[in-house]
Order: sequence, then C-alpha cells, then structure tokens
Amino acid sequence: MFTLASVLFGCALGVIGMTEQFLPDWLKPFARRFAFPLSLTFLVLGVGSFVSGFNQDYELRSPFREFSWGIQFPVTTRVPDVDIRFVYPLQPAPLLVNLSTVPARDIKWNVELWNLDQPPPQDTPWNPLPIPFQMFDFVRAKDYGGPEDIFRQLGSNVKKGNRLFGFAGATCPDCADTRQIWIYIDYQVNGWYAPLPKDQLGKLNYFLQNIRIIAANPSAIDNLVAPSLRQPIKDSLY
Repeated sequence: MFTLASVLFGCALGVIGMTEQFLPDWLKPFARRFAFPLSLTFLVLGVGSFVSGFNQDYELRSPFREFSWGIQFPVTTRVPDVDIRFVYPLQPAPLLVNLSTVPARDIKWNVELWNLDQPPPQDTPWNPLPIPFQMFDFVRAKDYGGPEDIFRQLGSNVKKGNRLFGFAGATCPDCADTRQIWIYIDYQVNGWYAPLPKDQLGKLNYFLQNIRIIAANPSAIDNLVAPSLRQPIKDSLY
C-alpha cells in the first residue's frame, strides 16, 4: 500500500512541476521549489519498496531463480544431508557423514544385517542380528561422526568368515532425505557397501522375502547389487 501511494504521489507532484504555467500564481512558487525534488524522492522510495518486497516474496516462493531468457539457477538448500558409510574391513564400523553446509542434529541411524551362514529352523522367522537403532547428537557441516562399534555385543552371533548381508540408513528431523545403502560383510575378512536409492526399494523387499534363497545362492546378491556399484570397505574413506 505504501509503495502504490508513494508512486502515485510522486507522479502527481511531477505532473505539477511540469505544468507550472497552468497553475495559479499562488501555487507556482511551491511548484518551482518543491514539486520536482519531492516527486523524485517519492518515486525512488516507491520503486525501492516495490523491488524489496518482490525480492523477499520471490525468495520465499520460488525454488529456483528464473530469468526471462529461460535460464534457471537452482537455489542452494541449506538443509542437513547425512549419509552412512563404513570403514575398517576386519571389524566394519559405520560413519555418519554430513554432506551439507549446515550442522545435522538428532541423527537416527540403523544397520540391519542377516547372518547368511546361520539360518534358523525352517519354520522360524529369520531375524536380523540384534543391532538396535541408534541416535547421534549432531555432526558439524562437512564433517563426520563415528565410527560406531556395532559388533561389540553380538558375541556368538557372528564368527570369522560369516557372510553378513543387509542394509543401513541414516536421517534426521531436518534432513533433506533418508539415505540408505546395501552392506555386505565377510566378517573379519573384508566387505563392501553400495547405494540403495528409493527406486530400488523393490529389490529390498525381494531380499526380505527371499533371504533363504539368497543365502543358499551367493550369486543372487549380484542380481540385487551390481558389482560396479560396490565400494570396498577400507581403513578410511579416502
């Protein structure tokens, strides 16, 4: 409202200044001295207010900047983005990696692994190893948290050479998304992990419904996770 009034008032004063010869004698001194400076002032205030309001509204409403010639520049989203990865091939441990430029808080992460070499009785559900969901207070921007020891309390549930296969994930209340990975561990030997994008959740459901088949046929894992996507677990991320 202030913007519109400023522009209209400025224009009116400008018109008065430019049509001085048509004004009554008593109004001409005012027009000579004040009309043009005041009109310019109000026009500048009005246009400036309009531009400021437009920019604020555009920043709030638009997910990208679009110019008249059609070029789009994505706006950088300052939200946390936490990934989960593994280090230490002999005793794999998850790391929480903050990929964003802002801190990530209250991170919830989980690792679900099945010991493919210790199947339960035929009529018994095959549950994952007892690794509980975990919380991590915060990870600074472009930093990592951990590594976290997930094997300390498993005891006789795992032995050297056991094949452990499953998935892991991490997210937080303000995170851009939940990130998940496949994870394979040849316990105390080596292992690998690979991305598990949302468009492959059907493969995850297949695995959960056919664990016995996959355990008996190791090559079936290749159908779930292409070897080219696998990242070997190393002593560091780099």
